Amino acid sequence: MSGLNDLKATLEELAPDARFVLDGRSDESILNSIYDYAKLIPFDADNSWADFFFMAENSPGKLAEIHGNSDLADGALLPQQAFLLAFLDVLKTPRALFNHLPAAHRELYYRGQLGLSEQRAKPDSVALSFQLSASSRGQFIPAGTLFDAGQDRNGAAIRYALDESLLVNRGEWTDLRWVLPGAKGTQLAATVYSREDKVEFPQYGLRLFDACDGQRTVMTGRMVAAALLAMPAGLRTITVTFAAALDVESLTSAQVSGTDSWLDLAVGKGSTTDSLIFTLQPEAAAIAAPQNLDGITVDTPLLKLGRDDGAQVPEITALSVAAAGSAEVHYSTDYGVDRLDSTSYPFGTSPVVGSGFNLMAPGWCNRSESVVLTLTPQWIGLPTEGFPTWYSGYDYTPSNNNAFMVQPLLVSSTGSQPLSSTPGVKGDSAQALFESGTGTPVPAPLTIALPPLLSASPTGSSNPCDWPQWLRLELVNPDFGHQNYLKLAGTKVLNPPYTPQMKALSVNYTVTAQADDFVQYLLTPFGYASEIDPGDVSQSQLYLGLSGGKAGDTLSLFWQLESPQTLKINWQYLNQDNQWGSLNDTVVDGTRGLLGSGLWSALLPDDASADVAQMPAGRYWVRALINPPDSGGDTCAYPWFRGITVNSMTATLDAPETLDPGHFLQPLPAGTIARPVAPIPGIEGVEQPWPSIGGQPAETPIQFFQRVAQRLLHRERALTWQDMASLLKTRYANVFGVAIPPVDRITQLPAPTAQTLLVIPVNAKKDNQDRLRPKFSQAHLNDMATYLQTLASSWISIVLVNPTYRDVPIAYDVTFNVNPDYGYRKLQELLAQHYMPWAWDRQNGVTLGGTLDYYGIIAWIQQQSFVIRVNDMTLDGKKASCEAQESEVLVLTWAISPQTHSKAVA
Repeated sequence: MSGLNDLKATLEELAPDARFVLDGRSDESILNSIYDYAKLIPFDADNSWADFFFMAENSPGKLAEIHGNSDLADGALLPQQAFLLAFLDVLKTPRALFNHLPAAHRELYYRGQLGLSEQRAKPDSVALSFQLSASSRGQFIPAGTLFDAGQDRNGAAIRYALDESLLVNRGEWTDLRWVLPGAKGTQLAATVYSREDKVEFPQYGLRLFDACDGQRTVMTGRMVAAALLAMPAGLRTITVTFAAALDVESLTSAQVSGTDSWLDLAVGKGSTTDSLIFTLQPEAAAIAAPQNLDGITVDTPLLKLGRDDGAQVPEITALSVAAAGSAEVHYSTDYGVDRLDSTSYPFGTSPVVGSGFNLMAPGWCNRSESVVLTLTPQWIGLPTEGFPTWYSGYDYTPSNNNAFMVQPLLVSSTGSQPLSSTPGVKGDSAQALFESGTGTPVPAPLTIALPPLLSASPTGSSNPCDWPQWLRLELVNPDFGHQNYLKLAGTKVLNPPYTPQMKALSVNYTVTAQADDFVQYLLTPFGYASEIDPGDVSQSQLYLGLSGGKAGDTLSLFWQLESPQTLKINWQYLNQDNQWGSLNDTVVDGTRGLLGSGLWSALLPDDASADVAQMPAGRYWVRALINPPDSGGDTCAYPWFRGITVNSMTATLDAPETLDPGHFLQPLPAGTIARPVAPIPGIEGVEQPWPSIGGQPAETPIQFFQRVAQRLLHRERALTWQDMASLLKTRYANVFGVAIPPVDRITQLPAPTAQTLLVIPVNAKKDNQDRLRPKFSQAHLNDMATYLQTLASSWISIVLVNPTYRDVPIAYDVTFNVNPDYGYRKLQELLAQHYMPWAWDRQNGVTLGGTLDYYGIIAWIQQQSFVIRVNDMTLDGKKASCEAQESEVLVLTWAISPQTHSKAVA
């Protein structure tokens, strides 16, 4: 026996895999064969040789048992039976040699003739990210630098070597935003990660361009920066004139800037398609230049007009603003400071020529355009008859009510200059205080054009005369006759002279500017620009924000993602001109168009800017313009994105042959690598954010023989259905199974020129998001079909398809021994897990065909501990079983809420 064991050991060394045996019969089967053969040979008239060899109730089974365990022998075994057992021993050596023949043949053919051998261990790789120390401006890390990953179970050091050299800078990933096509020419925008805005990146990643919280319709429109918009108080009116007609109903937003908020405008009366009038109520805050409002900091106030239908707001050709009210106007007479909202004597109680009052307001100052004032006094105590009648008997009797006039003056410490009612016209004419006529006096409004660039008060004094410049309205000849009245009093009967007394003075001002006097911008999804390239609104746009670095740095990004297909991408960066420039010339895209995880690098051009208005300031911006991919039906078109690391490089396992095979059984966990083997000056931290990928242990002899056998079977040719299935499963790790047509269809003549294979994805690597109906994207199916087509005959066409999923609505009426609401919900959950288990098993795939047995489901429901009885049930609206076709997968569905199950089957 020891000699036989030695022989087996020797043979095992020569050919390790001897699992395939030519003679695999057991001792009992050999003895049974001898028994059957001996049964045919007579021993005497009544017995055969089988009766002779297996007498004394020692059947073949019992003898085989004794042969396998000598402790069962009692020393009374018959000689002929001992001979049989000895014969079995003698057979063991030739059988061992005979059974070794297949393995020896494979060894000779595979290794000797073909020169093949086991594949070596495949090293895994990791993505590493580096952080500079506070004192370092940059650090070069050469290729081959080793990083410590601990030890294997035998104590051997696990080290990873940097794949390529890397120049580390201070760049950081701070933002992820996107814009995607919406309905009817519109676009949708979302900020899915922003460090500045405190928007956290999802822990488990996200599908790019999927609907998410905060997604909004992109507002197209126009923004105007104009100093004339600065209006602190009062009822403010803004008139906007356009170069083309604009329907006011198309505007969804009309706002002006406050210091820290946007102020909503209302559409006023008198608006037309060419000119819109907006109003802001007196109680609203002051219109002012924004201070970091939506990231905007400019020196002048802003007007923003937006629409969400995708169309643009026409160019603005003119802008006019008006403010009604006197809350900010400072007022004084020759007798001191007074108030416009209370009774006052603007020319004093005994007006004479040269008497007057003074006005000034901050809103009139520092404007590049002329300010046109409209003063509307409310006079009290006016005569009930016209001034020509009232002043009858005076030395001077006015012939018309408009005889009393004032001259507007702009006064400063160096003198005064007359003002007119029209901007740019010399002010050499006075203005009447009352309307023309001889009847009861009617107050006349005063219109005064102030010159541009008036100086504001440095002290903020409420007395206009303390300001560098102020407006004065001075009474001109004739006066109101007070001196004449005193002279004539007692000589004749006279009406007393009118003493101008105001109950209030309404002060309105208007400023008008043409297009050359203000700056216009077009709204972008995340900012604004003086001009933009509208591009193709059907494209998706992905925005990356990067801070900490500088123009001229090398961007080294590692993208962690899983994609159903390659995307056609045009890479751009935001430059100092607030425009997008091409980045394609320097991009090295290891992700292959965001098809899979990989390194992406580019040189950030010298004219890149982190402080322009089209995107939020404080970071550099890189944009990917993505042509809309074909989603292939209900599968996903875009990648599942898990994150980006900056200053990244991959590192590959060093000396994999020295490590225990157990290292390759699972990926290196994230966070394992935290430092280099030898310190690197200037590097403060090393991060391994994700597990390693790509590792594979050395091939065992058994795996070697299986691989080579399959290779020899199909010879890298897709000639048979089985060949195609084997080739797909070998090449694509995301393929769980391949269904080929049944034999009767395969063997039919003539053979079809289009050969269709149904491919089942591994659930964890499906391309859609429906775990009940896993599918490949059409891009992946096409890629697989192209691969097979290159190995197949040019006379056939190979087509790959997904399984067909057939929904089977189920409804039932059940009596529970628990709360019915809980019972229905729990039963639905258990039915889904029992009849659609693939939804919970990520490493497997769906099962084609099959039957949903009507009575089997009822029996299964009845077996649940919380169910008393099933009163009624339907499958697909019928009380019958549902059978799938060979390419179908049956999916139970609940189209109604659990509470209405009983109603559905009633």
